[in-house]
Amino acid sequence: MNSLKITMLSAFALAFVACDSSEVQMVKGGTLQSCPDKTVEQMVNGYMGNPEWHSLVAEDGNDYVNVVGEISYDDQPTKAEIQFRLNKEKSTFQFHAWELGGKPAPDIVAAVLLEKMCYADLEDFAKELVEARLNMENMNQDEAFASALESEGKDLAEKCKHFAESEEDSELQGMYKAMSCMEENTTNQELKSKVQALKASIGVILKAETLSEERKKVVEKYVLEDPRMAKQNAKKEASVIEFAMRSFKRMLEAYFVESFSFGTWRAIDYKPAKTSSFMFKEISKPDQNTGTTLAAEGIQAISLIDLAGCPARSSWTMLCVPDMNDITKCDCSIQGDNKEACAEITPDFMNLCK
Repeated sequence: MNSLKITMLSAFALAFVACDSSEVQMVKGGTLQSCPDKTVEQMVNGYMGNPEWHSLVAEDGNDYVNVVGEISYDDQPTKAEIQFRLNKEKSTFQFHAWELGGKPAPDIVAAVLLEKMCYADLEDFAKELVEARLNMENMNQDEAFASALESEGKDLAEKCKHFAESEEDSELQGMYKAMSCMEENTTNQELKSKVQALKASIGVILKAETLSEERKKVVEKYVLEDPRMAKQNAKKEASVIEFAMRSFKRMLEAYFVESFSFGTWRAIDYKPAKTSSFMFKEISKPDQNTGTTLAAEGIQAISLIDLAGCPARSSWTMLCVPDMNDITKCDCSIQGDNKEACAEITPDFMNLCK
């Protein structure tokens, strides 16, 4: 990009025009091809602090509209200026340049800033959506909520269930209406407060469904970048470990009951789930005395990708030995450079060996 044409306005003494000029109004009410869902004014007001608009004719003979305001750049308050150039007929305009702290911004920085201007509201909404999804997950595991629901008995469920079962609405819409029904008909204050919280979370998720496809993609991008959601997604991804090892232990125990001996994966007909994120490895230790029977049999999961701070090549191991009292006695362990992070994404793994 050529050096920024936004020099001090005094340099354009020929051409200063009032803030409410037709040029300013045209740019304010117009849209950019990269952000068709918002006017330029909406983009500016949602991203810049105290914006001031000016129009001018520069020495090159072109008409420009400048906006000066405050933004946060590199976590620092920064004076910013953005410039739009009008065509000769003044019927269209295009983005021309950014200036940050009095210096021209490179093309790549300008592109990022324009994107942030377009989707500034979606960053905040993405945070709401993350909260809503996490609240929904927590509510599903909330024993107090389940207990409060149960205490209300069948009458409330019968009164409100038709909303959730309606074919006219989506599943979420039905849930939202059912929660509204329960909120209106319960006298249990604990239940009412939890229903209100769940209803609010469903409302945010429903709002996300009304966004255009383009804005949905942007919101999901921000959601995935949120550390809380990254950890939640990592837990879902890593849940295959606990499932695989629980299945392995159950099949090993069943084989032991039938044969009074341990068997290899092939003998017990065990096949781990296929996943692109983990590799499963068999661990067999033959009895040193017989050389034929097994002294221990196990399974190891090795991560192939980084997951929420748990680095690739981390491993989860379950090694089991015969025990006439407990059928099998297993030892679970985690190896890696960040065991704590790996334990967080597999919260039930160590319990498999208790």
